[in-house]
Amino acid sequence: MQRIILPLIIFISGSCFGQVYLDFEDPEYGEIIFEPNDSTNVWQIGQPQKTLFNSAYSLPNSLVTDTVDGYQSNDTSTFTIRAPHFQLMWPTLTFYYKMDSDSLLDFGNLEASYDDGFTWVGILNDTANLEVEWWVKKEVSPGQWQTLIADWSNTTPFTGLIDEWHLFWIFVPGWDYEFPYNDTIVYRFTFISDSIQEGRDGWIIDDISAFDDFLSIEEHDFNSLARISPNPAEELLTVALLNNATRIEELFVHDITGKTLMRSHPMMNKEQIDISELPRGVYLLEITTSEGTRSTTRFVKE
Repeated sequence: MQRIILPLIIFISGSCFGQVYLDFEDPEYGEIIFEPNDSTNVWQIGQPQKTLFNSAYSLPNSLVTDTVDGYQSNDTSTFTIRAPHFQLMWPTLTFYYKMDSDSLLDFGNLEASYDDGFTWVGILNDTANLEVEWWVKKEVSPGQWQTLIADWSNTTPFTGLIDEWHLFWIFVPGWDYEFPYNDTIVYRFTFISDSIQEGRDGWIIDDISAFDDFLSIEEHDFNSLARISPNPAEELLTVALLNNATRIEELFVHDITGKTLMRSHPMMNKEQIDISELPRGVYLLEITTSEGTRSTTRFVKE
């Protein structure tokens, strides 16, 4: 079995919150596994040099079904990544991608395993056994994202022509209720093509982030309390309470380990936060209102 060394970052704090982040630059540590592990596997890491896939999301490298040529016919190529998982927390996976394939005939699939690859679960559509939420967003202008597919749609998001970067986000709040506790979850990405050679670019993926989440219930409370926009954001994040008579008494921005990066006391109904100096990634926004309500949600920094 072939092991390709890639950047892998794992953060573990007292709150048992972990993350794996892969941007495919400057290989130092971590691993990604390709199956089959020979030249027939179309997945490659490098600078994309194709018709539509001519640059990575975060330069210079990405993971793509061949960096130069179109994908092969009659092919099934897979790569897996391993992510830490802690009991009573919810596995979450995000990444950016584009597609160029024959709709529904050539497509990508996403699975997960709780037992180190012995059993696989199709987490995109196994809603009968799992509580799953996933969505796809598209950047319509700098820092402004539009939701295209939300939650447990029967549609697969990984087929056809998607020639602009899309953000995919999935979390599985029901995982620990259905499967035995394990400290690792393995994610498997598979690209499948039929017998017709199309000469298309295939599937390109960048900036994969896999982490545990314990805030999604609170996020529903947050959404009934306030709105944040845009999300993802690049420079400015706006937080607005829905009740005009209520003020934001205290505001925090935490990283995924729980470390506080920003703190303010705006005492306003609406606040704008400058996040331009934060590195790309997932962050937690926590607010306390003048009514004593405290709630937390997530946002993505571009």
